[in-house]
Amino acid sequence: MKTFWRQQVEDAIERLINLLDDIDGDPDLEPEPLEEQHDREAELTWTSDEIPRFYLIAERARRKARAMR
Repeated sequence: MKTFWRQQVEDAIERLINLLDDIDGDPDLEPEPLEEQHDREAELTWTSDEIPRFYLIAERARRKARAMR
């Protein structure tokens, strides 16, 4: 019975993908990347001498979790 439902789902997905391809006219359409307004990687690093708030919060949580063991 599972294979029957799996096949039904696979067929539905295939039909929907084909529908999207028909609508936009390009089967390999990928959205254009948005300009990077804010570099998320920069949030994970810091260049000043001040420790960022996200690091302090994460460090406190780590220490609290370690103390609870």
